[in-house]
Amino acid sequence: VHEAGGRDLLILVSEDGASCVYIAARHGDFEVLRWLHEACGRDLLMLVKENGTSCAYIAAQHGHLAVLRWLHEACGRDLLMLVREDGASCAYIAAQNGHLDVLRLLHEACGRDVLMLVKENGTSCAYIAAQNGHLDVLRWLHEACGRDLLMLVGEDGKSCAWTAAQN
Repeated sequence: VHEAGGRDLLILVSEDGASCVYIAARHGDFEVLRWLHEACGRDLLMLVKENGTSCAYIAAQHGHLAVLRWLHEACGRDLLMLVREDGASCAYIAAQNGHLDVLRLLHEACGRDVLMLVKENGTSCAYIAAQNGHLDVLRWLHEACGRDLLMLVGEDGKSCAWTAAQN
């Protein structure tokens, strides 16, 4: 494909901005990602969809730990710290889906900062973990960030404890 269409073919995106890197990350296809990186460089890995979703975000959503580890090696902290238009981060989506191993990797790579990011509506990764019943994730987030993260409240004034009690 690269030989026939060159770099121009590999950097094409769909109407919503999804690139071939995004699709490979969604499916956890490490070998395709590595090949795309070799063919087009870091810039291709840093592309985001129109809503700001990065290949790291989609890999975190699906729990592709090896892909995220490699993306960190290839692009550094910058890619893992990107947030979508609504403020959702890789940590937020990993917490939503109960991917504790992904959260540990993000913490190791980016420190506490990535876990403390909040969406536009003020909800944190602790809030979304509680909302989805991921108690193991919530406990670990408390160990990693302490009380500061658990005390964050959304625009509606609700905390992770409130949402955990509701569920």
